[in-house]
Amino acid sequence: PTGVLPVGTYFWFGDVDGGSTTTEQFILNAYDSAGALINTPWLDEPFGVNGTGLSPTAMPGWNWDAGTSTYTIDGTSVVGNPSIGVWMESNTGIARMDLTRTSNFANFNLWAPVPAPATGVIFALGALGASRRRR
Repeated sequence: PTGVLPVGTYFWFGDVDGGSTTTEQFILNAYDSAGALINTPWLDEPFGVNGTGLSPTAMPGWNWDAGTSTYTIDGTSVVGNPSIGVWMESNTGIARMDLTRTSNFANFNLWAPVPAPATGVIFALGALGASRRRR
């Protein structure tokens, strides 16, 4: 409802590996509400992993390139063909995002926090009550 992916949006990258014999990567750029490329890291370190075949060598690599303001999630370093998903969280609001997926075998999802419809009503009633108490 705010027109941006808010801070705290979960990014999930699934099955990013070399098991399909293709280079599996996601390449991402994000833009602010003024249309400018966000030039500081806007994703936090991974906070969760799920799936089968979990091991230290099952995690895809990720890289922030400050020169191009680009994230690359890369499966070329993965050993074998695990089926895992990696969770990262945004730390910056994103108005627009460009995403390139180099293989049809890797997956991507977003989970954005959305305020409940009644949140605005509750906020307004709280503000109204606070202004009445000050009199």
